Amino acid sequence: MEPTLYRGIAENEGTRWWDQGRHLIIDRILTPFLPLGRQLNILSAGCGTGGELRFLQRYGDVVGVDASPEAIRFARLAGFDDTKVKQSPIEQLPFRDRSFDIVFALEVLEHIRDERPGLDEIHRVLCDDGLAVFTVPAFSSLWSNADLREHHFRRYRRRSLAALLREAHFIPLRLTYFNAFLFLPIACAKIFSRIREPKLLETSEVSLPLALNTLLTKIFAAEAPLLARMNFPFGISIAAVVRKAAAGSVRVQV
Repeated sequence: MEPTLYRGIAENEGTRWWDQGRHLIIDRILTPFLPLGRQLNILSAGCGTGGELRFLQRYGDVVGVDASPEAIRFARLAGFDDTKVKQSPIEQLPFRDRSFDIVFALEVLEHIRDERPGLDEIHRVLCDDGLAVFTVPAFSSLWSNADLREHHFRRYRRRSLAALLREAHFIPLRLTYFNAFLFLPIACAKIFSRIREPKLLETSEVSLPLALNTLLTKIFAAEAPLLARMNFPFGISIAAVVRKAAAGSVRVQV
């Protein structure tokens, strides 16, 4: 990601329509798979500037890593000390085997040239039968200038993501597209930006006018009740909940 984006994200994190809607959706699709009655050890792999760590604290004790020194600097300014955030690439996690009950890698895999070493590390630090949660951008046809600014290597389809996760020894529990209600306007904006990108779109990753941000938040959040009961056939992004492969069988919802 371009270093200049981190300041804008840190200043707007938690109020951006994207953060609010995505967090609500993740909570709805993850909750049915959470173990009950115990404190969970959680890793945020690619934790960003701190907002994601605050969100994940609802599930247990959270630590985070990020390859970017700029992201770690803002996370520390947000109140997370050296015991809670560490600078490290996802391919070299500084933790012992089987350290975590859940690993979150939200908008991370698309930033890695080769995903497999990072997935192997997530698998290594997960407890047996532990959960991992991923979100990634969908459809290569939606590639835009925003992907270039954010240093993406690819966008995904649900089927290819499921195959990648299975090859890395994870059992898919739930894979669904999301951000479907806004698919058409976002897709049109992304395609248009390849030709000529308005100033509004150049800064849309980090900030938008308040009225527009509020409207997008309401539309995006309205997906959560539906995603609690069904998978979407398309969307701007994909969410996956997987389990570390171990003895026993697990019901698969793909």
